[in-house]
Amino acid sequence: MMMKFTINTVLKQEISKIDHVFLPADFQGNVSQIRLVQEYLKNVVNWIGEKSTKAQGLSKTLTSMDKLRSSEHILYLLKDAEGNNGAGQVIGILKIGVKSLYLHDESLICHKVSPLCILDFYVLEEYQKMGFGKKLFDYMLADQCTTVDRIAIDNPSQKFENFLQKHYNIGKLLRQHNCFAVSAKFFENVQSIDDQNIRLPHKDINKAFETNNSTSGRSTPTLPTVGSVGRYAAQQPPSSMNWVIHGGDNRRYNTEIPARPKTTSESKADQSLVIDELKLINEPERIINVPEAKYLERPSSLEVRPVSEQITIDVTSHGSISSHPTPSLTKDGYVDLKYYHNKLW
Repeated sequence: MMMKFTINTVLKQEISKIDHVFLPADFQGNVSQIRLVQEYLKNVVNWIGEKSTKAQGLSKTLTSMDKLRSSEHILYLLKDAEGNNGAGQVIGILKIGVKSLYLHDESLICHKVSPLCILDFYVLEEYQKMGFGKKLFDYMLADQCTTVDRIAIDNPSQKFENFLQKHYNIGKLLRQHNCFAVSAKFFENVQSIDDQNIRLPHKDINKAFETNNSTSGRSTPTLPTVGSVGRYAAQQPPSSMNWVIHGGDNRRYNTEIPARPKTTSESKADQSLVIDELKLINEPERIINVPEAKYLERPSSLEVRPVSEQITIDVTSHGSISSHPTPSLTKDGYVDLKYYHNKLW
């Protein structure tokens, strides 16, 4: 016999908490019933998740069964037991999770923290301003044993900020460049990164965080790379080939090794060199007498005659004079090297 599920039969409590298992904590049933309940809750969560996405004007859905199953997030479901003609209806959701974040306080000191984060908070429009949102939020704070000052909120809307000011006396939130926001009291019990304060100039805050599109539909920042790590971080030695090809211009490929700081004795030595160079510049030009090179005479025993005189005239068998010179010479009387070859050729 096929069971007929309703919100009241699946979610026994007014506020139920589910995780990646996708079952209420107080659920009891066999294997076949587990699969049916999971499929039923999948449709309910996907439905209200899409309504939350449209209400916030986001490009991607924040809450769905697939996202919940692939994370360690917790989802709180608020129901109206009298809704849907007494069958019950889910009217609000609140999704939380722990994230590792870099946040800066009012003094622009950066902190690396892992706070509990509000990732999605939505109540159906017809149930808003009736106290249901505060009931759901209070239940989450009590269940997690925390306060509003210790949580971070992912891209809160102005309506959510007004909600916190009205019910929890939270002043203006400190909005971060990674789209999260926290209370001004958030940093009272937070230590900076490695117990060292990292100050970021206000004009460089925008450059310090680069945003990219995340799967949640909101822009999530990534910290800039401080420097190369590992084998690629080592300084490259100067290239000798670079000196040969580019005439000693070693700056083109940025292969210069930074010089070590000079000591006091070295700096004084450099100053003395500069002074000596200035003295040489101011001194009058010195005339250096270079002895003239002796002319090398040609030895008298060396007999030089033009190659053309060595040309022999061949007489053919018909008695005519051959117009071709000796095979070892060219027409102009030069030695033809093509006849000077190895006999083994």
